[in-house]
Order: sequence, then C-alpha cells, then structure tokens
Amino acid sequence: MIHTFLDASVLIAAHRGRPAERDPALRLLTDASRLFVASEFLYLETMPKALYFHNEREAVFYRTYFESRVGLWVRDAMAIVRLARAVVDRFADRTG
Repeated sequence: MIHTFLDASVLIAAHRGRPAERDPALRLLTDASRLFVASEFLYLETMPKALYFHNEREAVFYRTYFESRVGLWVRDAMAIVRLARAVVDRFADRTG
C-alpha cells in the first residue's frame, strides 16, 4: 500500500479544477492501492473556506474524503515534521 499525504491543492483541484487538473486528481483519490494520510493542517486548509461561504457541495466533498478515504491521521505536529524531513533527506541525494 502506498502511503499518500495529499497537498490541499490536489483536493481543491479534484473538486473545483478544470478537467486537466480535476481528472488526474480524481484518479489519484480513487486509487485503491493508496492509503491516504492526513493531518488537521490539511483539514484547516480546505474545510474553513467551504464552510464560511456555505458551499455545501464542497464541504461534503472534503468531509467525504476525510471520513472515508483517509486511513491514517497524523495528529502530532512534530511527527509530521520528522516524516517530512525524512522524505527530504531520503530524496536529497537524487537531486544532484
């Protein structure tokens, strides 16, 4: 299983993007080989605007992702930073 932590822009594109952005994002979201990972930061990047502007369809889209597609929540902010740094360090040697 591929652990995948999406950037907010992928969720936004999947809901509101033009077909060129939306279609690949939706394919990614429906990829059964992925375990989606999220944090409260991702929630805070997506839900507040949808809720503030009463965009119920958008809020339902994000809520559905968080409730049914996310299989792992990382709730420790330092754990997120450690994981991100490990990824950076792992791929740093490949950029040179």
